[in-house]
Amino acid sequence: MLVWGGQRVHDARFLSNGLAYQQRERTWTTIRPAPIAARSDQSAVWTGSEMIVWGGANVALFEEVYGDGAAYDPLMKRWARLPSAPLSPRVYHSAVWTGKEMLIWGGGVIAEPGEETATQLVPAGTLFDDGAAYDPATERWTPLPTAPIKGRSGQVAIWTGTEMILWGGAGIGETTIAFNDGAAFDPATQQWRLIQDAPLPKGTAYTAVWTGSQMLVYGGPRGRAAAYDPAADEWTKVSRPPFAALVLPVSVWTGRVMLVWGGEGSTSGDLNTARGIGAAYDPAGDAWTMLPNAPGATGLGQTAVWTRREMLVWGGLPGTGPFRRGVEYRPSPALLP
Repeated sequence: MLVWGGQRVHDARFLSNGLAYQQRERTWTTIRPAPIAARSDQSAVWTGSEMIVWGGANVALFEEVYGDGAAYDPLMKRWARLPSAPLSPRVYHSAVWTGKEMLIWGGGVIAEPGEETATQLVPAGTLFDDGAAYDPATERWTPLPTAPIKGRSGQVAIWTGTEMILWGGAGIGETTIAFNDGAAFDPATQQWRLIQDAPLPKGTAYTAVWTGSQMLVYGGPRGRAAAYDPAADEWTKVSRPPFAALVLPVSVWTGRVMLVWGGEGSTSGDLNTARGIGAAYDPAGDAWTMLPNAPGATGLGQTAVWTRREMLVWGGLPGTGPFRRGVEYRPSPALLP
């Protein structure tokens, strides 16, 4: 598991270094600093041989927003800068890996209302409705065709094997703009299509996985879930989760169930007392099962990856400082394929 960048909560320091976690040996190894500025809220994809990071911001440097990136090869233990992208600097954008290209779409400029960023003359809160594809084999960027949905940030994005599906999202900062519509992009045909509006509250703080036949979405201001079938272009409500809304939830797909983890409470709750909880959702039986407690894993802004056997959860905000400990959850055989 590769971890890079982010922000140290207690002193607001932004980072450009990272770590590699060897799950089998249970050891951490420092990776060299990247050739790009320290930041948080960047996107990251794994290509099968490299981690590619792009975008992000450093709000400590007068709201500086970035439109550059780099690729890290853990085998060679080296970084390479990406060529310039045909996109404006941004945060809270989507990024997926298709097996050949990294697709980036949407996002916005983070800053206080009425201010301009240090990197470009773009009004604060600007939302982008453009995107681009990056092919690491040729080191070339290609702009995406215009999407049939409005610009937004914080939307969920998954790759189905043939399409990138985007859903939801909102404005940046204190804004009432929010969405529950979405679109799908097929890079083979270079075509977009609108998808049906979801039976979920508008906005962000959602997480999504691809099961092989449908996109499962959970989260939002009321902690609801739904399933989207791209073949039929239909949404289906699923049973209510066994807890209230989670703050900044994450999820992984085990091959049979969706594992969801996050901080208990609302997005306006007391982050100092948030408790990390989670559950497994089985779409075959439309049933939720609570996960066991994870001592110390508060679950606010953490990341999660699936190793084929375990869910690794790391990072996040417990309210009083950075959460540096991680936890591993190995599901029972009943939750695996």
